[in-house]
Amino acid sequence: MDRKRADGLASVGTFAIAQALPQLFRQFNRPTLPSHRAPILAALSAILIACQSVYAPPTATRHQTHERSMEPYKESILDTLREGLRTDSLKISSIRGSVAVIDIPEFLLRQEVEDLLRGMNDVLINEEDLETRFVTPARSHLTDRQVVIKGLSAICGAYSSLIESATLPLLFHSLPDRAPPTSDIIGRSKYRSILASLSELCVQQSLFETLVIRINNKLEHLSSTPVTSSDEETYDEARECTIAYAYDLINTLSTVIESKLKAKHVDVVKYFDQIVPRLYGLAVAAAAPRVGDVIPIFRDRRLLNVIARVSETLTWELSTE
Repeated sequence: MDRKRADGLASVGTFAIAQALPQLFRQFNRPTLPSHRAPILAALSAILIACQSVYAPPTATRHQTHERSMEPYKESILDTLREGLRTDSLKISSIRGSVAVIDIPEFLLRQEVEDLLRGMNDVLINEEDLETRFVTPARSHLTDRQVVIKGLSAICGAYSSLIESATLPLLFHSLPDRAPPTSDIIGRSKYRSILASLSELCVQQSLFETLVIRINNKLEHLSSTPVTSSDEETYDEARECTIAYAYDLINTLSTVIESKLKAKHVDVVKYFDQIVPRLYGLAVAAAAPRVGDVIPIFRDRRLLNVIARVSETLTWELSTE
């Protein structure tokens, strides 16, 4: 592309943005009807995604830092996206727009990126969003959580430290220390949704170590905390719920390991010593003689089976030396 043509495209792009964005902001802030805000934000997000496709690719020949076509509208963009992240009917478009602007090199400051991530994180832990759906042109159905995870995975390379410091602690903090009872359907759905988020997000090499450490800690806490009955459930029910929770935690670890191996990540095997001995330790401790009628949860065959699956997978990755 010759220089004259490149300059012409940049001028046209800057002009188009200058015509479209102010009008969209005015319509969004003073809509004829509240329901009109959704298509307005969808149109704004489409423009931001178009800008991302121009400025963000590694092979891009045009750069926002040079053209500065979006700079005059930065605060309005951020205000609109923040509002969208707080409004149920606007979340999907706002998430897509947020990912687009975050991905544009050197457009946002770190604090501004963290602010948008905070709004996206809220979607991951809000059980009210579990049934929200967005229909794509391909007619597939994505939950809010899936859209957020897809977005976070896309920007993880550039902002892995922010995701590690802001997103992961929030997700792990939202995991219960004790298994929710069978009557707590929302609580059980919520922790499984969080684990599903972690199983997708922590495939990233920079986040996997945090997953290993946190899941090990959760499992050791479950192992050392006696299962007790309550007004809500019997001892047998509480035990089954605890076993199911421990199984889901280990299975999340197994799922991430399998995903990393399919992606040919070379860092998996170095975590052998942090995973297999710790899991075996739980099983061995449970096999020791006990006083009383309490049976350790890690004597359960289902947990032993999933531990064996993780161990076998990692053992096959060890060097013959």
